[in-house]
Amino acid sequence: MARSLVQSKIAKEIQDASGAASEKDDLQPGHMRLYSYYSPSLSAGLYGIEVRQTVTAIAGDDLPEKAQTLPIMNQTVAKPGTTPVIVPQEFNVVAPQFSLDSKLINTYYPPDGHQDEGRVLPHIVFNDPHVPWFREAGTLNWETQPVDGPQERRGRNFVPWLALMVFEPDELKVEQPAAALLKLDQIPSYNSASLPANGSFSMTVGQYLSLISSRPYYEEGYQGDAAATLTALKNSTDKLNVIFPTKSQLADVFAGPGSNLDPLKAQKYLAHVRHINTIGFPDAGVEEEGFFSVVVSSMTGNQKELIPSTHVVHLVSIEHFDTTFTAKPDPKSTPPVLGSTWFYPDDVNSDRIGIVSLFSWTYTCIPDAISFYETMQVIGATAQPLRPPQKTLDNLWATAKNPNPQNPAAAPIAQKLYDRLNSGYTIARWRTATGEETTAFNRGPLVPMNVQEVPGPAAGASAAKPWPGLSMTGKDYTVFDKSIGMMDTTYSGAWSLGKLMAISDSAFNQALMRFRSSIWEAAASYTRMQANNVTAAGSVLSNVKRAFLAARAVTPEKFSGPVIRINKPVMQGVTTSMDDPSITEEFQEAIQAKVATFASIGKGTTAPLYNGFDGAPGNNSDWEILLNWVHDIMYLGTIPSHVLFPEPSHLQSHNDSPIMPGQPTYHPEALRWFHIDHAWIDCFLDGALSCANHLEPEYDFTRLCVKDIFNKFLSTPIGNTSILPPVPRYGFILRSAVVKSTPDIRLVVTCWKLQKAADGTPSWVQDPDRDPLVRHTKMDDFTILSLVDCSPEEIHTVTLAQPPHQQRFSIGCEPSYDPKTGLVTAVAADIKLKELFTDASQVPVPTPQDPEVPVWSELPEEQQIPMSQQTLFYNDATRCIDAAAIATAANSTLNSWASDPTYPTKPYDDAVANSTVFGLEMNDPSYQLRFTNPAPKTFEPFPTWTRKIYTGAAPTPPPSAITVNAASKTLARGPIVANILSKTGTVSIEAIPSVKRQRPAQQGPSLYQAIQLAPPDPTRPTALPPRVMLNSMRAVPRALPAAHMALARPPTPGPFNPWAPIGTPQFELLVHPDYRPAPPRPIHDPNNNVANDVFSPFDYIPTQTTSLFDLVFSIRRRVNDNTDLQLQSITIEIPVSDGSDKKNADGYIREPLLEAGDYSGTGVHMCSNPRFVPAIFSGTATPIGSDKWDNKPVVGIRLVPRTGQATGTLPLVADLKSKDAGFRLSEPRIKPIVDHSTSAMIAALNSQGNPTNVQKVIGRCMIRMSEQYGPTHTDTVSWCTVLKADTGDHDPWGNQI
Repeated sequence: MARSLVQSKIAKEIQDASGAASEKDDLQPGHMRLYSYYSPSLSAGLYGIEVRQTVTAIAGDDLPEKAQTLPIMNQTVAKPGTTPVIVPQEFNVVAPQFSLDSKLINTYYPPDGHQDEGRVLPHIVFNDPHVPWFREAGTLNWETQPVDGPQERRGRNFVPWLALMVFEPDELKVEQPAAALLKLDQIPSYNSASLPANGSFSMTVGQYLSLISSRPYYEEGYQGDAAATLTALKNSTDKLNVIFPTKSQLADVFAGPGSNLDPLKAQKYLAHVRHINTIGFPDAGVEEEGFFSVVVSSMTGNQKELIPSTHVVHLVSIEHFDTTFTAKPDPKSTPPVLGSTWFYPDDVNSDRIGIVSLFSWTYTCIPDAISFYETMQVIGATAQPLRPPQKTLDNLWATAKNPNPQNPAAAPIAQKLYDRLNSGYTIARWRTATGEETTAFNRGPLVPMNVQEVPGPAAGASAAKPWPGLSMTGKDYTVFDKSIGMMDTTYSGAWSLGKLMAISDSAFNQALMRFRSSIWEAAASYTRMQANNVTAAGSVLSNVKRAFLAARAVTPEKFSGPVIRINKPVMQGVTTSMDDPSITEEFQEAIQAKVATFASIGKGTTAPLYNGFDGAPGNNSDWEILLNWVHDIMYLGTIPSHVLFPEPSHLQSHNDSPIMPGQPTYHPEALRWFHIDHAWIDCFLDGALSCANHLEPEYDFTRLCVKDIFNKFLSTPIGNTSILPPVPRYGFILRSAVVKSTPDIRLVVTCWKLQKAADGTPSWVQDPDRDPLVRHTKMDDFTILSLVDCSPEEIHTVTLAQPPHQQRFSIGCEPSYDPKTGLVTAVAADIKLKELFTDASQVPVPTPQDPEVPVWSELPEEQQIPMSQQTLFYNDATRCIDAAAIATAANSTLNSWASDPTYPTKPYDDAVANSTVFGLEMNDPSYQLRFTNPAPKTFEPFPTWTRKIYTGAAPTPPPSAITVNAASKTLARGPIVANILSKTGTVSIEAIPSVKRQRPAQQGPSLYQAIQLAPPDPTRPTALPPRVMLNSMRAVPRALPAAHMALARPPTPGPFNPWAPIGTPQFELLVHPDYRPAPPRPIHDPNNNVANDVFSPFDYIPTQTTSLFDLVFSIRRRVNDNTDLQLQSITIEIPVSDGSDKKNADGYIREPLLEAGDYSGTGVHMCSNPRFVPAIFSGTATPIGSDKWDNKPVVGIRLVPRTGQATGTLPLVADLKSKDAGFRLSEPRIKPIVDHSTSAMIAALNSQGNPTNVQKVIGRCMIRMSEQYGPTHTDTVSWCTVLKADTGDHDPWGNQI
């Protein structure tokens, strides 16, 4: 429900106003409480309950020796006279063992498809604090109970039963020979030709325990009475997933040297619980608290790779790993012995072992990732109102103010278009009532500026007819802009959408029909009785007794006068039709009264209105549905996203990539502010409430009454509080990859308050009691919508912060490089500890003079852990950290730091290293993005505002309102200052004043003017967030700057080059799989030596996929200018294998792209431009004078333009007809690499951010594109280099292709 946050807040206010006690904890918003473990009262297993009861009967003289006792218990008696045997009542505590419910998982990092540094320690967060301790990890003492505590207290750490492992995909591949040794090939899910991308195989629990020959020694946990449970498990058909790492790798991670099990014991430091106040989280309520358990991996990604590499993270069960490493062949004859290197069982020659995978995901490890801090910098710098990117508007403004003498008419058109786009409009296709198709202006309910609540005429225009309070068809809300000659369908479209949404919602539509019918029936009945002078049945019955008593009192002595036995006939007709003009006013009054009665609680004219917040039931259940539905719409509930944001460019931070000029990009990192257009909401509601109107076809008076009673609801305080039902007025949309990686991003909005000192001096301060946030929800994995019930002028700060349970864990590392090759040779730990406090009085407290005091500062350098002591913290060969060594050293170092005599008391004092301290020290700093709004310049209180649905009486527009067609106006306010705040200090994004220009109707800087970053360090590349595809919302690798894609060696002239272009090609070709966007164009060698071209790391076609995919041939104009060329056709020739692919005399092999034989896919189709007709053919290549190409088989695609010219040609001019000619070749069969001697230069950056191109062995095939023109021009030829890699691939959702 859209109003869940508001309902929680008002429920709290009602409780506080009633004086009821609150169960509020002392955990403040933004705070957390940490626990080393949170074990359940009973871990999983078989338990028994023994109950004994003794009944004692005292004799009458109360002598104890005469008392009689009767023991009662669950017992059995073997023989008469023998001692009874107690029979316990057995029960099982069930907990997950071989699978995990996905609902238990809150989030995990890095998320699927995300890119991050190799030093990151992946982690997973659970919604239940008990999950890591559901089960006992083994049978040894340190696995069944908490450890590391003083004798008089319970232990401080507890080993969990699960852990995270990080693999490279090849480490989990189980080929056929190994599968046979493991008996894995007997599992139906095993297919050697199509191995799973994440390395896990699905099977039943019974198959795993009975069939797989190498697995953990589960038998140790099912000795004695529990053996029957193991037998049942071996027959179980429940599903589980199993991975098969090597035994040596598993021993490196968990067994340790000599199988001392130290790494397994160290898992106690890798799991802890965080108790968090969830105020400000998306879709959270008020004063809600969450307990989240966190499990951190002891393994990092591969830090030695200089190019992106895929990693798979598995949440594995480590149950009974202890006896797996240490058990002997016959554990029943001798107890397990430590120090053995033996694996259970010992008769398997396989070097792999099957362990249970409870959950898995994949991410990409890259050398230099974009961090939360850098992404937030970009978001803060590009924040703007919800309209096209500022660069687009600036270009329009320049055209409007600097007219071209050769085209003077363009300036006024640009000015009018600028006004519309600046107001948040877009141009949409529109079909008139008579069928003609044209264009119209349109926008949704979210606008970049405050607009009139009742739309009026444009500034300077003549008075127009009043805005209608209701419409029967929606046409009354269509606006014609005479200055441009285009229709504005914003409000008529809102009316039509409201009617469509209401009809689609069967519950609302049925409730509205029942409500209308009930109102009409009750009002009509009352009106007829009043019009016809009919006494109500209740009044008649109440007068019966009096009438009888009066008749009995009549006697002949007392009676005088005429006797009338029959009433005189009435000559006046009976009124039955509600269309009778004489009763119209009375009927409307009856409708108003009945609507008010149905919308109230109880009877009487003073009965309170139903509000849906205080829990009191209303008089009419249908009205409850109507009120909640209408109020939800004011919170944008159920309004589709494509209506809220009709123009995708409004959510882009820019149109063109600053890295690869000219390359299209769809940048996701955007924060957009907006006002809510209440007139749009009113039109939407008018259309929705027009449904089920089968009784008032000419004038829907009932609809107006419903609006009036809803306005009364909006202006009536709720319950015993002074709070009016909140209605959002302003908000923002955040669309970022940060939302994917940090879904519970916390939002805090504060407001200004006018305060007067004792001497009457006014000042503006932050209002501690005002919380304007009314909705904070996730629209999808990448988007958060937030609404507030105040104007932007009232806002003091808007803060976006990382939640405590979703901060990244990583280990500080220092790589060593080979001076010759530049490759990473070793990685050593370089951990910097933060200050932690066990004495709350020593914690730095923010003050008005220093509001951003650093709470999580690093220890002084001289007090950090010495580098000589950190040599064992990280093993770059196994990619494992030594959690025990780190936790112990951190605790010792913090105690040493706290022993400084300058402190009055020790700020940190703890003798036991524990998982909470380890987790805090391995956490990255906690960052937050804060927008600060300057205080108002005057000391006038903010005007009060009450939302009202427009019913026909136009209220006076507020001073800040603008008309629909007016130019941009904003209040004269100071600029917003955006700061990235860290617990370690404050990093400011400096606001650089933009170039001042005199824009129409603008008196000062905009409230949310663009924030620009200070000039970057020229020695370091500018950090930009990752690029994201709109259709899949998945981060894909960014293209490297052109300056970083340097040629491998200087070009040198050579002999005849068959791959040199002929003429001046107008088009260029790029080829890519359909599940990835077009790659950036390669940096071409000036001498056309393809061996010297530099390619993007993701510019390749995979050949070892398990399923077919489409190839997209992206053909675009190089320069979209006017030419005198007449295009006849475009021909693409794709090399096909001839079955042998032999070398020529020079040892050259023409690399084919497609398999031998005729193309057997489903055809070729244009991607978006229907002005070309594609045709496919096969044959031999067009001769070029080289045996590297001539007489070789090819598959050709010819694109012929549709044209009305007699010549059958298409003129190449600066329009959109020929700008894009891309097509899709469906499901071709890609030929694996034939010539393994070829390579290509792949662009990369080293750790210092300098270009380092990597030579990589890869298939390189050439595709010929020829452009045919009319007889007056020569045809042109260009070549496209397509790289092939003998690997598999994944789609944007992480699924294997």
